[in-house]
Amino acid sequence: MEEGNSDYLIPCLFATVIIMAILILWLVLYNTPNEEEFGDTVTKIMENVAGVPTIVISEKAPKKNILQKILGNVNTSKISFKITQDMSLDYKIDVPSYSDYNFAGKGLVIAASGTRYRYLTGLYTNLYVIRKFHKSNIPVEIFYVGSSEEFSPIIKNMILELGNIRIFNLMDRLDTTSSEIDLRGYQTKPLSVLCSSFEEIILMDADALCFVDPQYFFLCEGYDKFGMVLFKDYVDCLSFISQDFIETIGIGTEKYCNYTNDYEIDSSCVILNKEKCWDALFTICIINVKSDSYHKSRNVLGDKDTWLIGSMFVGISPFISRPEPCILITDEQKQIVGHLQSSIIIDSTDSNEVILYYNNQKVDMLTAEVDDWTYAEVKNPRSGEENNLGTPLSRKIIDCFAQAKIAMKKLTPFIPKLLKLSMTSINGVSNGLIP
Repeated sequence: MEEGNSDYLIPCLFATVIIMAILILWLVLYNTPNEEEFGDTVTKIMENVAGVPTIVISEKAPKKNILQKILGNVNTSKISFKITQDMSLDYKIDVPSYSDYNFAGKGLVIAASGTRYRYLTGLYTNLYVIRKFHKSNIPVEIFYVGSSEEFSPIIKNMILELGNIRIFNLMDRLDTTSSEIDLRGYQTKPLSVLCSSFEEIILMDADALCFVDPQYFFLCEGYDKFGMVLFKDYVDCLSFISQDFIETIGIGTEKYCNYTNDYEIDSSCVILNKEKCWDALFTICIINVKSDSYHKSRNVLGDKDTWLIGSMFVGISPFISRPEPCILITDEQKQIVGHLQSSIIIDSTDSNEVILYYNNQKVDMLTAEVDDWTYAEVKNPRSGEENNLGTPLSRKIIDCFAQAKIAMKKLTPFIPKLLKLSMTSINGVSNGLIP
């Protein structure tokens, strides 16, 4: 090196060190949250309502500055979810600030046990169709709870080989005082959303089957404006929800049923922006985990309507997809073999009603002659009998089922025999009849 150039090297290095030190000091001091400016926010839900525990939500002030967030990573940071119960049996939870986490991107989230036939088969067939038929590379995160739900190594590898998929034990992502058994079941679904690394999420049941690339779900009408899209169940409002309960918790049945256009809510798919729905998400998780007044008293069914109830408690207004829900039936005993959901898909050029997915897989993928499904039709259960002849399945829907059948044939040899023997009905789903 020439002597003239070396004369400049040490001053340049010294100047660089000084600049970096100033930058780090600015990140630490300037971006440290001001506790006076960002005080804790306390919300009390169902306060002084007889027979229903009060839920006290304390949203904490931000604790991390920019440097700490850069050095930290949501994939290694556990989400705080500690519920305490006082002498009056009221619940309290401290909600961490959304800004303390590095949630980012869009993705598909599925809660699924690796030891349940129904969920295992539904999960793999859906992911196979998404990757092989729709050619979608949407990131996917799958959550199970504890070692009793862990996927076998060979099936886990089959899932991961589909690409851009990660599988997590929910307990590794939660900082919680709750036991595995308290977090296992329908409550795993909202908790999976909470623990996902994504900011924008499509939550789907493990027994769903996509008829389009899931990326289109983010184009559903109402998503950008409201931050959460819910779908209607095919059953009438108050079919499974207790009317007295909805009145007791202060929402009112008339208000609730008007909101849903006289349907109940179907939670087989929820589309949400986690930042916009942060408080609602924690409330929904609490309702489902501490469920004495909700599920154990049979005031609601599973996590279905808790998505809307929890949102209404904290002033969030989800958008309810406008198309009427439909069912997939056979002409043999008119059995319901699936539930189909549609939405208005809005892109830059047009907007169309699109059938997005099917759930509750009653169809036996191994034996169904899906290439000649002339017996199957889509039907709106609300229509009068004279106007309810049904619509034949589209070619694309039939092709999706055909691909799911291929996936089932690939998976079946590796499913433990005990799981197959544990089935009480086709694919582990109970029979349904047209209401």
